[in-house]
Amino acid sequence: METTTTRNEKRHLPPETPGMDVHPDSPLFPWIVRLAPLSLCGFPLHVRGETGSGKERIARLFHLLSPRAAGPFVAVNCGAIPKGTAESALFGHRRGAFTGAAADHRGYLEQADGGTLFLDEIGEMPPEVQVLLLRALQEREIVPVGGERPRPVSFALVSATHRNLRELVARGLFREDLYHRICALTIDIPPLSERPMDLPRLALALWKERHAAAGPFPLDAAELAGLCFRRWSGNVRELDNWLCRRAWARRWDLSPAEEWSVAEEPSPAPARERAPETPRALFGSPPSVAELRRRSRAAKGEEAFEALARAGGNKCAAAKALRIPRSTLDYRLKAFVTAPAGVPAP
Repeated sequence: METTTTRNEKRHLPPETPGMDVHPDSPLFPWIVRLAPLSLCGFPLHVRGETGSGKERIARLFHLLSPRAAGPFVAVNCGAIPKGTAESALFGHRRGAFTGAAADHRGYLEQADGGTLFLDEIGEMPPEVQVLLLRALQEREIVPVGGERPRPVSFALVSATHRNLRELVARGLFREDLYHRICALTIDIPPLSERPMDLPRLALALWKERHAAAGPFPLDAAELAGLCFRRWSGNVRELDNWLCRRAWARRWDLSPAEEWSVAEEPSPAPARERAPETPRALFGSPPSVAELRRRSRAAKGEEAFEALARAGGNKCAAAKALRIPRSTLDYRLKAFVTAPAGVPAP
């Protein structure tokens, strides 16, 4: 139930704020209404949650509600920073600093100056890179590779991970001093399965943000309510992909496949009391050739939809990213959309 406190706090949020897609009864709502005052204190924010649970949405909301909203929001995938070029990626370099440095390059920390730096999946950051980052966060200044003088930088820091950093510290995989540097404030994002009341608002928000070009929102009130009966093990990412497929089905005037139903998913079969004793009992019968082909087409269809989403709906760009002809991309998309669950695409 929405309390007097949450109602009063809710008035401080602009009506078009992305965080308004969180229901007042959601376990996440108390954190949402406190993001604005937390952004004023200057402490680093750490966001924990399952993969796809919406950690970057929280980071962007934190940025939009902060005094630095007019500045840049720089998102960095920490697991993708190469060890050999980590210093250049973080701090930048000067022209001629090393072979191939044909021009000056601004690193992530300098790009975030005056705004917010979002370090996504910081638990995947190699220890060698952690050392470089720690000193920069402590001193709030950087020295580009090939540079001589330190340059001060000022930004709000938000980090996120799906891993338990305390366990990583205990195992020696994450520096304890860096842990204390980035975890002054910590938000735990519950999975969508624990906050079904957020699903209708979140679905509407995702449609407006990413799929509005496909037309009006495709779900009626009953279908919106039905979203709450799915487990959404992939969290926000799975919901967004589901909406993406509905958007393109509408654009092509196609009926959604059976697998898109918002009805409750079947429960998994109960586990056997005794462990199987033979390879066939353990792994089951090998799939048929037709089933293998169906799985291959399904995988290629998923890949095509993800590429199309990343390209903002631009088919030429999506086909180029996948290194396939435009006609092949169209075939994979249409075959995947029109194939009912369990039936091979033509």
